[in-house]
Amino acid sequence: MSKLQGIKKSFGPVRFSFVNVFEKTQFNNNEPQYSLRALIPKSNTALVEEIQNAINLAKEEGKSKLWGGSMPENLSLTIHDGDKTGRPEEEGHWCLNTSNKNRQPGVIVGKDRHKGVKEELKSGDYGLINVTFKAYDYGKKGVSSFLNSVWKTKDGESLAGGSTPEEDFKEVDTTHIEFDDIQIDPLTGEPVASPHSDFESEFSTF
Repeated sequence: MSKLQGIKKSFGPVRFSFVNVFEKTQFNNNEPQYSLRALIPKSNTALVEEIQNAINLAKEEGKSKLWGGSMPENLSLTIHDGDKTGRPEEEGHWCLNTSNKNRQPGVIVGKDRHKGVKEELKSGDYGLINVTFKAYDYGKKGVSSFLNSVWKTKDGESLAGGSTPEEDFKEVDTTHIEFDDIQIDPLTGEPVASPHSDFESEFSTF
C-alpha cells in the first residue's frame, strides 16, 4: 500500500470557532488534540470550490492508494453544513473541523506575521489556515483535515458564549438597594482600602 501524502492547502478568509490551538482539548472521550472549526461563508463560492477541490483530490488519493481503486459510498467528511447545526453564527457557512493530535499548530498574527500568543487569538477572529486533507480507513472511511498553521488577520466578536455582568444585571431594579460609597483610586483603578482593611484581613478566617 502506497503511503498517503495528503493534500496540503492554505485558504481563507474564514472565521475561527472552538479555538484550541495552544492547549490540547478532549472531545467525546477522544484523544486530546489541538483543534479549531473554520467557518467558511457559502457566499464566497470561489473559496468553497477551492476547498471542495482539495477534498476531492484527497478522495482520489484514497481511492487509488487506500480503497482498492473504488470510491466508497457515504464517506465521512470533515466538513458539514452550518445551516443544520442550530448555531446562529454558523448559519450561511460551511464548517470545517480540523485538528492535530501530534503537533501544536503554528500561529502567526497580523501583517508582520509575528508569533501569536494565547491572548491574541479567540473564537470569533478571522484569518487563514493551512491544513492537510487526507483519506483514512479505520473501519469507517472518509477524509480528515489535519491542522498545520493558523494566521489571524482580523479581530472578531467573541464566540466564547456567556454574558457580561452588565448584561446579566441590566434589568435589575436598584431603586431600593443600598450601596456602599466605594472610592476608586484614579491611578490603579482599584477600590481604595479602608483604614482598617489590613487589620480586618488578618482575622478574616476566624
